[in-house]
Amino acid sequence: MHFALSADQLLLQQTVRDLFTEKADRDELRAYVDARAPHSPDLWRLLTAELGLVGIAVPERFGGAGGSLGDLTVVLEESGRALLCAPFFATAVLAVTAVRQSRDDEAQNRYLPGLISGTSIGTLAHVDVPGAQTEAVEVSGGWSLTGAKQHVIDGSVADLLIVSATTKAGPALFAVQDDDSHVTRSAAISLDPTRRLATLRFDGVAATLLGTVENGRDALDRTLQVAQVCLAAEQVGGAQRCLDLTVRHTLDRRLHGRPLAMHQAVKHRCADMYVGIELARAAGWYAAWAVDEDTADKATAIASAAAVASDAFYRCATGYMQLSGGIGYTWEHDAHLYLERAVSSRAMFASPEELHERIADAALGM
Repeated sequence: MHFALSADQLLLQQTVRDLFTEKADRDELRAYVDARAPHSPDLWRLLTAELGLVGIAVPERFGGAGGSLGDLTVVLEESGRALLCAPFFATAVLAVTAVRQSRDDEAQNRYLPGLISGTSIGTLAHVDVPGAQTEAVEVSGGWSLTGAKQHVIDGSVADLLIVSATTKAGPALFAVQDDDSHVTRSAAISLDPTRRLATLRFDGVAATLLGTVENGRDALDRTLQVAQVCLAAEQVGGAQRCLDLTVRHTLDRRLHGRPLAMHQAVKHRCADMYVGIELARAAGWYAAWAVDEDTADKATAIASAAAVASDAFYRCATGYMQLSGGIGYTWEHDAHLYLERAVSSRAMFASPEELHERIADAALGM
C-alpha cells in the first residue's frame, strides 16, 4: 500500500500555505497573542466564503466540496504550521463533523451552509464541568439544557454550539443557537495563547436534538475520532515548522567559525526530529484513510496517529526551543508558542497514556 498526496492535494497544500504565509504571518500571530485581538475577519472570509475550506469534506448536496477526510487533514497540517489563530478547527472539524455524524439530514441542511460560508462559527462542547453535568429535559416544543461545559474551543465566539448532554435514554447531541440569553460564557485560562478556550453554563437553554437520542453516543464518539485525526495532522504541521525553523537557525548561527548545524550532536537531534515527523505523517495519512474507508482497524489507527503525532510535536517544539539557544526562551521568540500548543494539544482529546493503552489493548485483543 502506497500513501502520498495526489496532484490535487499538492495544489491544495500549496494554495493554503501561500494563503497562510500572506494572511496569517507572524504579525497576525503576535497581534492575536499579545493584544488579545479577535481573529481576522478577512482571513476567515477567505477560508470560508472564498475557498470553502470549512466544507472541504462535506458532501456537495449540503453545500460542501465533496472531498475526503484526507483533504481536510492537508489543510489542518498547514494550519498547524502557521499556528492559525482562527476558529477553523472548532468550526470545520468539531461543529461540522458533529452535525454530519448526527446523520440528521434536516439538521445538516439547516446548519452546514452557514458554517461552510462563514456566516456562522461553530464548536463542540462535550467536557462537563465537575459537579455540573449537562442534562437535557424534553419540554413542550423541544429540549432544555442545564449544566456547564469546560475547555470549549473558541466557545466565546461561536454562535452555534453543539452540546453533548445526558437524557433519560442516554447521551445525545444538541444544537444551541447564540440568540439564547440563558447561555453564560466566560473565557478560560489556557496554556496555549493561540487557541482560546471558554467555559459555558446553561440555565434552561432551548436546544434542538440532532439525530436521535439512541445514536447520540455513537455520533459523539465518531466526531471525536475524526477530531483526533485532524489534531494529529495539525500537530504534524507544527512539528514540521519547528524543524524547518531549527534547521534555518542552526545553519545561520556560527560556532567556532562553522555553522551550528555542522556539529554532529545538532545533526543527530534534527535527524531524530525528522524521523518522528515522517512517522507521524504516515500514521496520520493511514488513519484518515481508515476513517474514510471505515476499516476494521480504524480505532487503532486513530490512536496510533494521535500518539505518535503528539510525541513528535512535543519533541520538535522542545528541540526548536533548546537549539535556538538563550533567545529561544524569551517571550519575543516564537518557540514558546509552538511548545505551548504542543503541550496543550497533548491533553485535548486523550492523553498519550490513554492512547498507548488503547493501542496495547488492541494488540492484545482486549
